[in-house]
Amino acid sequence: MMNNKINIYNNLKAILLIVLITIFTIYGYTTTIMKEDIKIRFEKAYKAWKIRIAKPDLIKSSGPGIFSCKEHKAIIDLGIKAVPFMINKMECKEDAWTPQLRVAVSKITKKKFNKEKKEEIKRSMSKTPYYIHWVKWWKEDRKQTPRQFEKLYQLWKNKKNQKKYKKAKEIYKKITNLGVLALPYMVNKVRQGDSDVIAMISELTDGKMKKNVKISDCINWWKKNKQKWTLPSE
Repeated sequence: MMNNKINIYNNLKAILLIVLITIFTIYGYTTTIMKEDIKIRFEKAYKAWKIRIAKPDLIKSSGPGIFSCKEHKAIIDLGIKAVPFMINKMECKEDAWTPQLRVAVSKITKKKFNKEKKEEIKRSMSKTPYYIHWVKWWKEDRKQTPRQFEKLYQLWKNKKNQKKYKKAKEIYKKITNLGVLALPYMVNKVRQGDSDVIAMISELTDGKMKKNVKISDCINWWKKNKQKWTLPSE
């Protein structure tokens, strides 16, 4: 009887292991397919944009023309998951237009460099092209986002509690300047009961998440939509 129970237990463990392996294999395969799909769509959109901006009407127009055409918007519409492919192109400087992908990266991520970084960029412009700073941010500096967010969040709450609202507003702006990569950390604060952060989430998602909602509504919205605003595991 004891041997039968042991055999049943071992069989169940083996079945569970097979199920888990299958799930992770399917997940990994699906993630790979999704990445490949985004890459193909990005390459197609990038090619269409290059063809469009080569036309005389845009070449003769002022700078913003090349970034306001529908072909450039199609690149932006691919969202955060296309950014790694943009960065790779910029890093390799595949052609004369790849440095201009920094505009799409900026619009998608909503990252804004702080005053100190802007001054550093300005000083180094003769040696370091602007787009290189975006590559560096993505490859290195963005890893500091969790720490930066937590530091600024605590400072923001302190200033609000001290009724120093002007200073709190300045810090609020610094938090949103971290961009959409800070969204998961903002949502965690909402889960902890801080409804004040919902306005930040609304701002970074272009109002897709309404700012005057309950905490439970915000959390439910994130569960349904977080795939659009976050990167797959790298």
